[in-house]
Amino acid sequence: MNTREIAEQYFNTVIEGGHAAIPLDPNVLGIFPTGTYMGSGAYLEALEEYLKKVIQISLVHLFVDCNQPIAILEIEFHAASYSLVEHLTIDNGMITKIVGFRRAENPLMN
Repeated sequence: MNTREIAEQYFNTVIEGGHAAIPLDPNVLGIFPTGTYMGSGAYLEALEEYLKKVIQISLVHLFVDCNQPIAILEIEFHAASYSLVEHLTIDNGMITKIVGFRRAENPLMN
């Protein structure tokens, strides 16, 4: 699979609320506003807990440059929603790093 296909597989699996088909490197590093997760076990455990709180995730845009996909996601919870930017690093067909950034509000855009 190429980088775009791996990224699409990752985001589609997460959007569907699962994680079995995610091609994670065993030593994946996940860095998010909720914490830092080292290793696929820690990341998948945190993802599972996070998804329990989510009503819906929508993939707004997916950009791919070499082995660096970046996605803009809209995440809806019961009481709120927000945008998240996720930056993946993919090496040898496996996701080795996932960094999530919560979109900062820009007062000039209001």
